[in-house]
Amino acid sequence: MALARTQLERRYGRALQVLQNALDSSGSIDWTVWYTTLLLALFELLETSSQHAWIFHSQGAKHILLSLGPTNIKSDYEKILLAAQCQILTVEATFFNRDCFLSSLAWQNALQTTIKYDSKIPDRSEPVVTMWAIAACAPELFKRATEAILHHQSPRRIAKLAGELSALLDRYTIWREIWEESLVGNDFPFLDATNLATAGPTIYPQFLAFWALTNRFLLAIQPHRAPLAEANALDAAVRILEFDRIRQTDLVTDRCRTFSVSIGRSIEQTTMEWTMQQSVSRESQTIDPAVFLRWNTLLGRSIEDEADIPPTDKMASSIAS
Repeated sequence: MALARTQLERRYGRALQVLQNALDSSGSIDWTVWYTTLLLALFELLETSSQHAWIFHSQGAKHILLSLGPTNIKSDYEKILLAAQCQILTVEATFFNRDCFLSSLAWQNALQTTIKYDSKIPDRSEPVVTMWAIAACAPELFKRATEAILHHQSPRRIAKLAGELSALLDRYTIWREIWEESLVGNDFPFLDATNLATAGPTIYPQFLAFWALTNRFLLAIQPHRAPLAEANALDAAVRILEFDRIRQTDLVTDRCRTFSVSIGRSIEQTTMEWTMQQSVSRESQTIDPAVFLRWNTLLGRSIEDEADIPPTDKMASSIAS
């Protein structure tokens, strides 16, 4: 039965259950409870369609966390909120081409305090929290890479960014070495359907998604200096799609499927064009911007420069998927 529920339902179910318990207990109602209730309601009302309402829940949570500040994540309620919202906030920043405030040192430290080493709650287990702490550092690099590709930045800045993306991949590699076998076994993706369907938390395909994205962005800014990047991205994409096919965790429409699946599909569908770029882009600093834009469109990633968006269109742009 657990596999028939989406991760989103589990996360919000758990977070909202904590909120409901607090509302039911008069002794537990303080400003944070009322603030939570009000913001979740207001941000959901901004967008009434089921397709976008969840993203505004994340905006409500973002304001709550920013109001609290990283040094005030002390109670179990606050830790549950931070751990549960970390994924949504990171994914939102990735797809809307924004920085993620969780990448700062103070918030990284706060995330570490949410770990429950003896917990069976996936959101607060060590592999999940540590993976999302790493992933929270990705949106800023993706945003800078996007700017470098579209605005033809200097070779020096591009080289610096490539070094930072490589360092992020190194952090993912360390995480993988520690947790991969315990999550999915050392024979993945060759496990049989029964074993794979019951393997570990679904943090693994989410890890693969960010591993694939980071390799793609590294290739995008230095095509001729990242010979293995596209192979790594495609391998991760194939694993994501196979994992999803076997587990069948989502019984809802495509618009609610996990973001990892959309990343896997977008890479699989564009890999031929990107592989060709590795040989034709030797004289240029980055991948062809048109190729990059086509992939982002397929991925559903918004990369408009706010300075180029008329004021009257900014609200519409902010809710577009």
